[in-house]
Amino acid sequence: MCVNHGPAGRGYSFQPSVKLFDFWLLHGNFYLNRLKDENLLISNHAIIGYSKFDVVTKENSKTKLFKNDNPIVLYNPHFNKTNSSWYNHGLDVLEYFYNSNEFNLIFAPHIYLFNRRRFLNSTEIHSKYFEKDNIHMDLGSINSSNMSYVLNSDIYLGDVSSQVYEFQIKPRPCIFINVEKINWKNNINYRFWKTGDVISSIKDLDYILKNLNRKNSKYKEIQVQMFNENFHVDEQYTASEKGAISISNFINSQDAQGLLDQ
Repeated sequence: MCVNHGPAGRGYSFQPSVKLFDFWLLHGNFYLNRLKDENLLISNHAIIGYSKFDVVTKENSKTKLFKNDNPIVLYNPHFNKTNSSWYNHGLDVLEYFYNSNEFNLIFAPHIYLFNRRRFLNSTEIHSKYFEKDNIHMDLGSINSSNMSYVLNSDIYLGDVSSQVYEFQIKPRPCIFINVEKINWKNNINYRFWKTGDVISSIKDLDYILKNLNRKNSKYKEIQVQMFNENFHVDEQYTASEKGAISISNFINSQDAQGLLDQ
């Protein structure tokens, strides 16, 4: 049995190895349809929703990180060296917010970026960024993955992390850094970039941030649409309950019994 650790985003989620599993729990219709298109959908599967949303507590949405009420930007660079904005632009991003009196920053990169072999060491980041009042640095605590920061930010800044889909549980402005300067608009692997502004240079960050309409984002409609495509919501059961029911039904099915008899 398999379930994705997060919402399916780029092409790495659609490898031939997905067909090696006997049963799949899927978050929503987008993943189902993409697997069909790639000829990777196995016969035994169920759409259950996103169980992570079941355990997001009210406390996570009340975290107070800053003493002021300035807009909070969540910067969430990926770890992948090809696509991540950190390697070429990360320190420039930190420096921008270090010098800003208008914005707060939560720096919460993908937990692999500074916590996995062959990637980076935190010593390359100057201590001044850890000491600035308007910057909250987190290189991999539980708060990086329990949606505390996602729920307590006003603006998302990132590159190719699918965490942006979690951010869109509550539509808000998003900014993406196009590191590779690719033509992404018709590339399904960059589908999430349709939900916000895309920049190729950090020089554009100041203008974009200061001209965002946070109350009436022009991308709200597409964010809502993609959220509904990505995450099934059952009116009767939570995702966890629906997952448990689906697993039980599969275990008791003829297909499962055939596997056990092999």
